[in-house]
Amino acid sequence: MESFLVCSIGRLLRKNISVVFSGKKFLVDPENGAKYGGEFDEFDKTLKVATGIPVHKWFPVYIHEYCHFLQFSAKTKAWLNSSESLQRIFENISVKTQGRGHTETKGSKRGFTKKDVLNVMRMEMEAERLVLKIIDEHKIETDRDKYVKGANAYMLYYSISVYKFSAWPAKSLYRNEKFLNMMPSKKIMPITWFFEQPDQVKKFFL
Repeated sequence: MESFLVCSIGRLLRKNISVVFSGKKFLVDPENGAKYGGEFDEFDKTLKVATGIPVHKWFPVYIHEYCHFLQFSAKTKAWLNSSESLQRIFENISVKTQGRGHTETKGSKRGFTKKDVLNVMRMEMEAERLVLKIIDEHKIETDRDKYVKGANAYMLYYSISVYKFSAWPAKSLYRNEKFLNMMPSKKIMPITWFFEQPDQVKKFFL
């Protein structure tokens, strides 16, 4: 883990990317108060991670954000296609509230399209698969099955919460063991799977 951390930070710095370990339990978006674990910002040239939690929790987040840097550096098709779509989505969703109290939004009322959601999901899925490749190649000690469950859960944020309710969950579902245990643990699922969920999964977003 340490060798990968040192090498990856070195690569980031050589590309003039600032690396910030906050020491807090989460980062907070100053515009909407949304809480999150990390981010890679291609415009500010920064990679930030909240490290005020156990290392086994924040290190996979660091790898995920580093993989976004790799996508950005390589100018992958998924990364380039997601840029404008991501902007449209986050300009048109409610971040502070969950699906509760929302009605399903359709068509132009969303301010973004299903194609936008698919573009972002493909970008995130590409990043998640890169994370798993790094974990395997560098033999990083982490709960791989739990990470895959979390990655599949994250995709549902887009296919259910964003696409159906134009909202981002107010509370993280990663801590809900009942919800996580419903997620596949061996692979990132095909994109169609995330739009075919039964009501017992959807109810967590209501």
